[in-house]
Amino acid sequence: MVHELKTISPYYEEIEKGNKRFEIRLNDRDYKVGDILALRHWSDFRGCFTREQRIYVKVTYILDDERFLQPGYVCMSIE
Repeated sequence: MVHELKTISPYYEEIEKGNKRFEIRLNDRDYKVGDILALRHWSDFRGCFTREQRIYVKVTYILDDERFLQPGYVCMSIE
């Protein structure tokens, strides 16, 4: 499954550089290990996508534990 997601600065740039290897998201899409995230740079200020390209990352692990995350959220390891 491929999920297209909005990603704001500076998080987009840190993923692009390879420094940020996780995503914390509301699990409203039933994310699974092996899913692909198509991350697009989003400007909250402009209310639009600011770059045409996407960063494609693969979900390798999902932490879904309310002891560590707010209810309904997951932390996904990405590569």
